[in-house]
Amino acid sequence: MSYDEEEALQGEFAGAQQMWRSAIKAHRHAPPDAGFSGRLQALSRAAFAESHICMAAHKAGFTWPAAKAEGEQPWELRSDVGRRGPEKLWHDFDTAVATLKRAAADTDLEEVASAFRALAATADKLGDAIEAEDRASGLLPPAAADGTA
Repeated sequence: MSYDEEEALQGEFAGAQQMWRSAIKAHRHAPPDAGFSGRLQALSRAAFAESHICMAAHKAGFTWPAAKAEGEQPWELRSDVGRRGPEKLWHDFDTAVATLKRAAADTDLEEVASAFRALAATADKLGDAIEAEDRASGLLPPAAADGTA
């Protein structure tokens, strides 16, 4: 790998990390409002970006900098609060978070990428389900007829 390629990969990694931190911060400071499904969808996109760059870094020969997870999950994502949405998807979400924490405590970037990918998929489904519930209840306006929100 050339110096330029390595530097580009490191820049992409830093960008994905910033996107992840922003998504987590949005949950940490969020009021219980109609933006919840959007925050979950942003978390899904951030986790997918993390997965993509972790896999690219793995293929380039890098390892994950093993670390313990920082603090607790943001309050609106924790299992001990009244979370809206399907219980089964929340169970899947909690499982994906636990898997990510375990993977991040090791150095295998492929495992971290896989864990982020699973979290992305679950957060996406959860965000969609909560958005549908919020639209049905009137918390969010009905979706546009052309499928755009």
